[in-house]
Amino acid sequence: VQVIDGQANIRGGSGWSYNTGSRVLVMVNDMPLLSGDRGTVEWDMIPMENVSQIEVIKGASSVLFGSSALNGVINVRTAYPKGEPETNISLFSGYYDTPSRDGLHWWGDNKRFFNGASVSYAQYKNNTGIILGLNIYKNDGYKGGYDIDADGDGIANWEDDDIDGDEISNNEDQSINALFQDAKEIPVSEKWARFNFSTERNSVKIPGLVYGINGNFMVVKKYESLIFAHDSIGYTPIGVTAGDTPLLFSQWMYNIDPHIKYINPNTNSKYSYKSRFFKDDYLPYTTQEGYSTVFYQEGQFQKTFDMNHGHIVSTSGISSSNIIGQYTEIYGEGGLSKRKKMNTYSLYSQFDFKYKILNVSLGARYEKLFFEEEVNNIPVLRSGLNVRVLPTTYLRGSFGQGYRYPT
Repeated sequence: VQVIDGQANIRGGSGWSYNTGSRVLVMVNDMPLLSGDRGTVEWDMIPMENVSQIEVIKGASSVLFGSSALNGVINVRTAYPKGEPETNISLFSGYYDTPSRDGLHWWGDNKRFFNGASVSYAQYKNNTGIILGLNIYKNDGYKGGYDIDADGDGIANWEDDDIDGDEISNNEDQSINALFQDAKEIPVSEKWARFNFSTERNSVKIPGLVYGINGNFMVVKKYESLIFAHDSIGYTPIGVTAGDTPLLFSQWMYNIDPHIKYINPNTNSKYSYKSRFFKDDYLPYTTQEGYSTVFYQEGQFQKTFDMNHGHIVSTSGISSSNIIGQYTEIYGEGGLSKRKKMNTYSLYSQFDFKYKILNVSLGARYEKLFFEEEVNNIPVLRSGLNVRVLPTTYLRGSFGQGYRYPT
């Protein structure tokens, strides 16, 4: 697993590509965390202050997990309270050091800081677990520059003042701050605040029944830039020296996750239902409106058949995903209507067989996609074999298929 340019790559397969979606499915508590419009992973929405474990599945895994699980799956599981009340507080702060190349050190004698704080509280009482989390973050950023052409005439400010630019740039005693003392600073900065909660109750009247609801709310103000001026000032976005401001995303996101499950130890079976309503609302430059909503549902049945020297686990389920988006002010006109809709419905089943040193997996999924007037049928298969030949030596082989919806 590698992280390149902020995206996770598994087994050499790339993660997210602009406007085409993700090839690595990122989930929180077994449900996708992908935006409805661009199919991008909302990494900032992951409640790291309340994470218990992170699972990574390598290879095509669309049979169980559906779209975007081409190269693998990353599943983040949030924490669950187990004992006495617990409170955790974390504070951090830092700053960006001086780059080795002078052309990258655009901020001069100033300091570019980043700092944040997170708080989490967990308690289990009266058969009910509650977790609360809060995270705030501010980053001045190491990308940016100064508006050295405030009047937009193509001439630097110091040249307007009949100052020899070459003389200033070659004067070692002249700092960058002095050079741009009248220029406006334009940083590529970001800040956010996130609040999340998790509740789960174990039924007293019906042993094995567990139900609850989780939620996550986040507001973000983030400048973004894709193209930089040139290689000599590689941290300065194009247009900044002429006064152009990088794209500002004022983003508001939240998800609500009700869930319920029933475990019957007498029959070695588990029934579960979970759902997620995820809304991503953003305003580039505070004027262009864009939003998307994703309503995901999944019902699953799992049963274990015990036998001598092994067992068989059967997992079957149905799922649906309903996406609505409105973002023509950002991406332009296209399609049959400004309000885009995409619906998917699927059936899947997988059998895992274990006998002594042998493990075999077989699975299949059938999915139907409705997008405007287009209908697609998607069947996928998966199989795997694992043999332990020595106490610490295994032979493994697998075949898997994956797919990804259009965005």
